[in-house]
Amino acid sequence: MSQLSEINMTDMRSDSMWSAADVWIKKPHVVNKRLCGVTETEYMDVDTAELIQFLFSLLGPNIKIADISMFLHADVVDKEHETAGRWCVGVRTIIPKVNKTGECLYKEVIIKDNVRHAVTFIPFEETGVEQVTVKSSNIYQIQLQLKPEEWMFSLHALTPEHWWSDGVAYPKLSWLYTKLLPKLSRWALESKTSEFKSTLSLIPVEKYGILYHQLKEKYKALVKVWPEVTDPEKFVFEDVAIATYLLVLWGEERTEKGTTTKQSFVDLGCGNGLLVHILNNEGHPGKGMDIRKRKIWDMYGPGTHLEVCIIGKGRRYRKAEEALVEKQRSDYIKRREALFTASGVSMNVNQNSHYRPNHNDNGQNISTPVNDWVNGFQPREKTETIRNCAALPRDFVDAVVLRVAKALLSLTERNTESSSCGDAWNTGGSMLISEVVNLLDQSSLQALKKECGGLQTLLKNNHQVFRVEGGRVFIRDWRKTTLAQSSRVTSKRKPPPSGAVKTRLCWFHTHHPQGCPLLCEHCAFAHGETDLKNPQR
Repeated sequence: MSQLSEINMTDMRSDSMWSAADVWIKKPHVVNKRLCGVTETEYMDVDTAELIQFLFSLLGPNIKIADISMFLHADVVDKEHETAGRWCVGVRTIIPKVNKTGECLYKEVIIKDNVRHAVTFIPFEETGVEQVTVKSSNIYQIQLQLKPEEWMFSLHALTPEHWWSDGVAYPKLSWLYTKLLPKLSRWALESKTSEFKSTLSLIPVEKYGILYHQLKEKYKALVKVWPEVTDPEKFVFEDVAIATYLLVLWGEERTEKGTTTKQSFVDLGCGNGLLVHILNNEGHPGKGMDIRKRKIWDMYGPGTHLEVCIIGKGRRYRKAEEALVEKQRSDYIKRREALFTASGVSMNVNQNSHYRPNHNDNGQNISTPVNDWVNGFQPREKTETIRNCAALPRDFVDAVVLRVAKALLSLTERNTESSSCGDAWNTGGSMLISEVVNLLDQSSLQALKKECGGLQTLLKNNHQVFRVEGGRVFIRDWRKTTLAQSSRVTSKRKPPPSGAVKTRLCWFHTHHPQGCPLLCEHCAFAHGETDLKNPQR
């Protein structure tokens, strides 16, 4: 057995180790993002003879039981295991988000050793009835050992030199000791066991994994045509995951109730509307509402029901709907009470706080206890305000750029490098963003405070002049940029055409004491008005 890594800790308890190990055993997807989750069999307490019999019956007679037994009994100097029956054994099935091998099931025998405070993982694959392949090269163990005055988390592998990885069900060995082991040690120190069920424990994980893969394939094309400024991969696959969860949950609910009628829904604040689109597309009637329309709404088609609607300070219902509204309110409260009861959390309900409709001839106005905060509710504007410094007055932006650039150039006037013409060109020094703030007056800072990202966004927008990295601001040296682009151009793409239209003036040609370090024909910006075409803001 080879020990690969260890982490020393103080103020530790053995039960904390088991709490941490259970997270990895029951919810490996919180660390390995390529997994949906796992399913587990019941765990059994067995002695050594029963453990060996269990392994033979599950994995077949060809397993190297002697090597596994030595691995399990490392450092054991007494017979406590044989006599006390201190092994606890079970099996988990790993469910990848994408199963490239089709019908192959990835499984692991989990062996908990309560005497040595160790848990051993024996991976194997099932490809059919009685077709089992043991991955002996990937057997590993996590152990908590007591050293003088401190505890030690350690990782061991049976044959690390033969370790095999696919990056999903079989992560790299280096990942286990650089990512997993530190996570386990942190969880053990925190040792906070939730009283609530895991959300995925409420649905069959196998069904979730299969449906997630199907929906991901079905809707992945949206990533290529995403018209919003938000990250398409994040939002598309995030909503696919949410839709998958709801579809499986609702499917189980229909089976339980013995009905085939699909549930309806309303998504308040639906945003891009993708979740509504998926649920509508999968046969669930419902609609999404938001305070403003998004560009992508028009792409979904008539089958997706999205509305621009403000949920205001009150709602009026026709008198005939009074009983229905009251019934819905009561049903909602009962469902919430049942949820809290099932979770083991008490819920105190003040019956006097339940509201009832106020009648009048024209209808009814539902008054709720939330009026205290609803009265102050201010919805955001229907038209989204652009706050990326692009709408700031040009004179204001130019003044800030000039002030910051002069400050950088004055820091190290001797920090010069030879240009292509042989002249020394001042590249200036660097400043922290917090230091740049001190260069501006209060009115300028107030104007920038209203913009998303403030001063840093303004500096990044003016990338012709500045380079912002690691919280520091530098003068951009276009000679280095040009050289870097040239090396990429030769290997990957054609160079830009020599007659490219220049639509902005070169800041360095106009403002730098030594002018632009590039020749006019090599600079992407115009050296003077005569070189400028179609000037932009």
